[in-house]
Amino acid sequence: MTKQQPAYVPFPAFSTSFEGWTPDPDDLEQWANSVRVEVVEGYDPTFTGEVSEEALEYADCGEERHLVEIDTNYKPTRDSQHPVRLTRGDAVKLAGALLEAVEDTFHYSRCGRLRPAEAKELLDAIRDTEYQLVELRDHALNDLLVGAGLTKDPLDVTEENQR
Repeated sequence: MTKQQPAYVPFPAFSTSFEGWTPDPDDLEQWANSVRVEVVEGYDPTFTGEVSEEALEYADCGEERHLVEIDTNYKPTRDSQHPVRLTRGDAVKLAGALLEAVEDTFHYSRCGRLRPAEAKELLDAIRDTEYQLVELRDHALNDLLVGAGLTKDPLDVTEENQR
């Protein structure tokens, strides 16, 4: 007797959410917005051609597009004076979630590869983002080392050098 293989089920699309910070969570007037980051499928209504067998290996082929959706749960009854306010840690987690969602828009096991031009464009953006991440890491690490007494505060050293 042969065993039947289970049907292929792709990984679910990336989705996460963050609730904004508020000084008084019980105060309904100060209720914090939330931010949801999710990979969704969109469709290009202008696509009229046929999808070739070769094109099927790419993440975006034919009319289908994989997009990162950011929903701040904004409601018409709530004006724009209620932005989502994330702590530093949650803001970095949001950035990580955005990066993970972007990666999920062309994950090999779910939807396919990027075309070379798309990959180059993404790599250029990643290079710029890496710089900011290195700066952020260096500043946080320096603050940790200064706070732990393992290094001198660079602001104090600068003041000493100016004397």
